[in-house]
Amino acid sequence: MTQAQQLSDDLNYVRQAVTRRERSQHVPVAIAWMVAIYVLVGYVLLDVNTNWAGLFFAIGGAVMGILGWPLGKRHAIRSGEYDRADAMRVMLHWASILLGIAGVIGLCVARGIQGPAVGQFIVLVIGVIYFLGGVHFDRNFLWLGPVLMAGSIAITYVPRYGWTALGIVIALGLVVPTFFHGRTLPAPQQQQQQAA
Repeated sequence: MTQAQQLSDDLNYVRQAVTRRERSQHVPVAIAWMVAIYVLVGYVLLDVNTNWAGLFFAIGGAVMGILGWPLGKRHAIRSGEYDRADAMRVMLHWASILLGIAGVIGLCVARGIQGPAVGQFIVLVIGVIYFLGGVHFDRNFLWLGPVLMAGSIAITYVPRYGWTALGIVIALGLVVPTFFHGRTLPAPQQQQQQAA
């Protein structure tokens, strides 16, 4: 094997590794299901009993934060792609939801905004953070973010069970892709070889 051929093979290997990584970047299945259940239960509670919903979101959010870190780390280690700096960046991104919620609550208190509008503003901010998660991590959030943003506005015009409907859509949007994570397309070179 010539040196040029070896270099070509090495570059091809690196290109395939990068392609595999780009295809495999998604929220771990356990975290997607955990968040889907959290969203579904919390949004149903918003339609049924807002007091319980607030308590559920506070406690459930803390539990998800505590469980999400080890689940995400385990997933990264199993996939062979654990990078401490990358893990910190992902954690800071999703933790920014707390900053957004704190900002919305502070603004609503300062402006005297109460009731369902507070929740709608919070969901609007979470929608933006979801969309940015799609830009940087999991492409599924590229559409989930705008759906959340639109849903935060649509709640105003839905007379009954608007939160429940939005919760169902978001929960399905989180869970359905988990059935397809294991399926990856072969690299272009493999496709050419299979066609030959």
